Amino acid sequence: MEVVRALEEAWSGIEALLMALDDDEWTLPTPNSEWDFKDLAAHLGGLEGMFQGFPQPDPPEGWTTDHTGLHGVTAAGVAARRGWTTDQVMDELHRASQTQLERIRLLDADGWQQQIMGPVGMTSMSTFADLRLGDLYVHLLDLRYARGVRLQSPAESTAESLVAGRAVRLSGWGAVKGAGLPDGTRIRMELSGEGGITADLVVADRRGGFEPPGPAVAHRIEGPALAYLLEVAGRHEMAEAAGGLLVEGEAARALLAGYRLFE
Repeated sequence: MEVVRALEEAWSGIEALLMALDDDEWTLPTPNSEWDFKDLAAHLGGLEGMFQGFPQPDPPEGWTTDHTGLHGVTAAGVAARRGWTTDQVMDELHRASQTQLERIRLLDADGWQQQIMGPVGMTSMSTFADLRLGDLYVHLLDLRYARGVRLQSPAESTAESLVAGRAVRLSGWGAVKGAGLPDGTRIRMELSGEGGITADLVVADRRGGFEPPGPAVAHRIEGPALAYLLEVAGRHEMAEAAGGLLVEGEAARALLAGYRLFE
């Protein structure tokens, strides 16, 4: 049930921040370079509404985008809502979030393993919920950073732990598939806070995994797990705002350059 609690935390944080905006703040830019606050809110509500089966509006006639795949779908969804009022955007976001939460609260063990269509193909409901949580929580941090307020909140400790923890847990995949690091690579990971770890990331037989810390190593990443999450989510300035990372060694720098949690 941790992921259910984490999703509740993320949605509550998003709604609270958006509801506190003044009228002129809705048009301020966010770290999502093409989107202002209203666009990002439309993305969050529209995408969740799509996954929950809500009818989807069409983008304006003649609208085009260079984005493809899921990025093209999300761009179209935002464009289709550009003529909406902020009240309409918030209404959809609230209905979509509550529909999602109501459905997942009813899942039993078999329900969490059922296969559904997710953002990148068929997956289990459990994995799908993890993916949605990651998207929501990172976008909540986008909104907070854009508004100039503290990124973390004690009210979202479960969400932070699960999302940062997943970013850390997938580091082996990121090392091999993203950064192309060779066998024999060893990077000391000393990541503090929610979702953190102290271990060595080791590549062997073209697979990456964690081992207990060994002797001194030349490659190291140290800092808050939240900063690590933001780095691998492609948000360097936000990572610095979260405390930043100490990075030593070519392999550690290559990992952060090549591993991307979201594509």
